[in-house]
Amino acid sequence: MGVGPAQNYEGQMQGLLDEFKSLPFEQRKYRFTEFIRREADIFAGCIDAAHVTNVMPNDFQSMMEKRNYYLNQLYNNKDVCAIF
Repeated sequence: MGVGPAQNYEGQMQGLLDEFKSLPFEQRKYRFTEFIRREADIFAGCIDAAHVTNVMPNDFQSMMEKRNYYLNQLYNNKDVCAIF
């Protein structure tokens, strides 16, 4: 799988997470599932780009750990309101 798809996933997910965090507080819960679907598309795209037959078990495990991290970040930010 190599470094490329993993880095691609991380870069796209950081952008998605930043976009989610920039939403108004009221929108985060409402649009949470939309962002989960978008994450799934990003993940699938990275696996496709790596050509699934080339994905090694340890690479896949690493991607799943990163995926879990980013999904948790989305979940943990759905109820967060910026306080000034």
